[in-house]
Amino acid sequence: SKTALVAGTNISLSTNTLDVDDAFLINSGNDTTTGVITIDKTSSATNTATDVIVLKSQSSGTPAAGIGTGIQFGIETAASNVETAARIVALTTDVSSTNEDIDLVFYTMLSGDAATEALRVHDDGNLTVAGDLTVSGGDITLATSLILSGGNTTSLNLIDALDATTEATIEAAIDTLANLTSVQG
Repeated sequence: SKTALVAGTNISLSTNTLDVDDAFLINSGNDTTTGVITIDKTSSATNTATDVIVLKSQSSGTPAAGIGTGIQFGIETAASNVETAARIVALTTDVSSTNEDIDLVFYTMLSGDAATEALRVHDDGNLTVAGDLTVSGGDITLATSLILSGGNTTSLNLIDALDATTEATIEAAIDTLANLTSVQG
């Protein structure tokens, strides 16, 4: 039987899971809830993270690389104009049995254009940034070698750990910036 849920309705579950399927979502992508949704999970966990929300996306066909699950952030940028401002997507790069690889991808909007990939955390832990990487007051460490301390480019450490071409390019750029700054100052 179907249960109508209206504003002010409380749901009590006899199990730990509330399953909502496509049949429940009559208007699918257009369903709207106003107000704040709070999900409160109490457990005995004291030193581990507990999953409070599990999002699943399944295919009626054969899954292939590129299938994923996402969260979309819509923001009203003008009266009655809600745009996809950002997305977070868990995206497969390999769906081979026992060899599945998943990247976590962040999409953002720039200058009113469609949200595009801004940051990707690859399955192996590597990080791809689509634009510039800005460090404000933090450190950059490669393996155990501190490269940049406190966001101050004059404190580049262990630059000799880089290959000679990269080292020369970085040092030349720093020298150029230093000269431009002293000429303008």
